[in-house]
Amino acid sequence: MLKRFFVFVFFFLFAALGFCQVDIDVSADKTDIDLSEEIQLTITVKSSSTDVEVTQMPSLPNFNIYSSGQSRNISMINGKINATQQFNYILIPRFAGKSSIDAFTVTVSGKDYYTEPIEVEVSRTQTGNAEASLVKQNNSAKSSSEVKLKPSSPKSEQDTPAFFMTASADKTSAYINEQINLKVRFYQSQSTTGSPMYDRPKMEGLVFEELGSKQEFEVINGRQYVYTQFDLAVFGILPGQATIGPASVEYRSTGDIFDPFYSFFSASKSDVKKVSSKAINVNILPLPKEGRAKSFYNAVGGGYSIKSSVDNQTPQAGEPVTLSVTVKGQGNMRAIGEVPAPELGKSFRVYETTSSFTSKAVNGVLGGSKVYKTVIVPRASGTFTIPPVEFTYFDVNDKTYKTVKSNAIDLEVSPSDSSSAAPISFSSASSGTSSGGGVEQIVQDIRYIKEGKPSKFSGFLTAFGDLGSWHYLIFVLLGLGGLGYVLLKSPIPVFSKKKAFLGAKKALLKAKSVAEVSQILTKYIETKLGRPIGIMSISDCAGKLNLSAQTAYSLETLWQEFEMLKYAPSSALNSTVAAEEAAQKTLAVVQDIEKEVK
Repeated sequence: MLKRFFVFVFFFLFAALGFCQVDIDVSADKTDIDLSEEIQLTITVKSSSTDVEVTQMPSLPNFNIYSSGQSRNISMINGKINATQQFNYILIPRFAGKSSIDAFTVTVSGKDYYTEPIEVEVSRTQTGNAEASLVKQNNSAKSSSEVKLKPSSPKSEQDTPAFFMTASADKTSAYINEQINLKVRFYQSQSTTGSPMYDRPKMEGLVFEELGSKQEFEVINGRQYVYTQFDLAVFGILPGQATIGPASVEYRSTGDIFDPFYSFFSASKSDVKKVSSKAINVNILPLPKEGRAKSFYNAVGGGYSIKSSVDNQTPQAGEPVTLSVTVKGQGNMRAIGEVPAPELGKSFRVYETTSSFTSKAVNGVLGGSKVYKTVIVPRASGTFTIPPVEFTYFDVNDKTYKTVKSNAIDLEVSPSDSSSAAPISFSSASSGTSSGGGVEQIVQDIRYIKEGKPSKFSGFLTAFGDLGSWHYLIFVLLGLGGLGYVLLKSPIPVFSKKKAFLGAKKALLKAKSVAEVSQILTKYIETKLGRPIGIMSISDCAGKLNLSAQTAYSLETLWQEFEMLKYAPSSALNSTVAAEEAAQKTLAVVQDIEKEVK
């Protein structure tokens, strides 16, 4: 017994370690560079969690470091998330010699991990470092930049601070999932000791994707600045007022980088200071209900297309075929829900659909593709047609819903090849040859049962059976006792489905997060169904509950919102305001269901 216990503990720990496995890799495009060059540093994180952040950068006094954006590739297979996220940085060397890029701190689901350090050799040539080269280029174009200034500006060079930040959005009113372009700039006319620490803006009711960063020069009120611009694509996830919080940078100034007599070595250090941008309020509009089709899966943007394909158009009966449905367009691919496979009837066995997506920005507009793969198995031979798949999206330019269809696919299914089955024949002849038309025995597939000494357990069953019909009473008593224990100990009200509503209502009033509200709704639906939801879609659930069209639509809309919030930052999911709004919506839907399903 003790041996079995230790074996169980070993496998439990092994499974737990495998489930929580996180793979982190850091790489630099080059480790032997000149002062005029830069290093592209990439941190790659592979895990089953999307809650990944680089929470702390190392002290890098020999480099200026700037973020150059992030990229993510997330796939979901059988409900398990496989996420690959990359954090990209640009490192500009400040001094020649040997340097070390120390460990970055990466936080995955609240647990800290550390990257491996990288050794770098920086050499000096006549070209100077990259920052000085940019200053020289800017000085040659200084006169043309200053022409754009207004001579009547009341501010002077002395009135303009050496460090400041700005934030601007291209719109302050947008529909749910409509892209808002946010530009955050950090201006500096003096150099800094070490690397400025950039803290991106906090979002309330919004999610975002980083599109990258760049450095440019600008003359403001006669003062020359170098600024770092961070571009973000922001999307609203809930209707109402949302806030783009201030972004900030902590820095330590050393002196004017545009002063020809400035020296990095002679500059005196100052205290750590901080500058911040202003918050921006955004009004998120709900999507219109008019014109919304059942094939709408939260896609918002423009230029969407859909295409179907299979890996084999001439399979045999019983041979699996992979059906791929690919959606492409401009918008937030992460927010698009699951597109169900087309209805194929009883001629096919259809398995669960999996999905993956890729995102990229083109000219500042986020887009990409999302691929849905479904394994189907033809049950019989013949000619079959996979019908088109409809996909509806909300066009932000025309402010209307548009529907596109994929192509139909013809399958030519041939009968299953049974020629490989080995023939079995029998003969009464004992020799290996047959004569006179006899049949030769090639294989034998019957093994006679040998009766052995009966075990104690079989003896117990025999004695138990001799009790006759009385032994059924024992099973009945045991079953009733077990059922009574479950009813008394279970925290779920199972005596009546009416108590499911009372329990859900009480839990919703106490919910602290959006995730908790989603779990309460799921438990309520399962209680009403009398079974787990499993792989059923929410449309199937509404159908089994015989809900009216209006109530089914409200339930499906709410369910899609929760699916979209699955990938939102933890700050949005744990927001008290978001939890209260989600609880109110859910309670209204639950009350409508309760009126129709007794």
